[in-house]
Amino acid sequence: MLLSQLPFDLAATVLRVLHITAAIVAAGGAFFQWFALQPVVVTLDAAQRAELRERLAVRWRAVVWTAIAVLLLTGLINFAVYSVPALRQNPHKALYHGLFGLKVLAALGTFHAAALLTLPGRRGERYRAKGRFWLAFMLVLFALVVVLGAMLRGVRSAS
Repeated sequence: MLLSQLPFDLAATVLRVLHITAAIVAAGGAFFQWFALQPVVVTLDAAQRAELRERLAVRWRAVVWTAIAVLLLTGLINFAVYSVPALRQNPHKALYHGLFGLKVLAALGTFHAAALLTLPGRRGERYRAKGRFWLAFMLVLFALVVVLGAMLRGVRSAS
């Protein structure tokens, strides 16, 4: 079977898989750190805590920035190529764009918090010292992104 004969849009599927995978990695990493790692980190002495947090930030930084890049790129392509054309005749397109704007703002909030937690050196340590707060902040925003995504799918299909 030729790719052009597939009963689905292969490019859209690949973009969606990349987007969802990057989101799962980012949210899963934040959840693991908040639920499993942070309770253990607080039992260490201050010097051990700072060293562990710095070493984790160095390893996690590439994952965070890769996830951010993939989410931004695939999200922009999905929106411009698939959502905008599909919404041209949708009577609820204003609602869709409003919800989409909120989803983007929530995503940018998670990107900001993730970037702060991976800053190198003393600048990053200031935020990592309050890691439990920033991770909880990210998890709330991740949940909001998921809820808004579900709402967007409903608005898009309700024509």
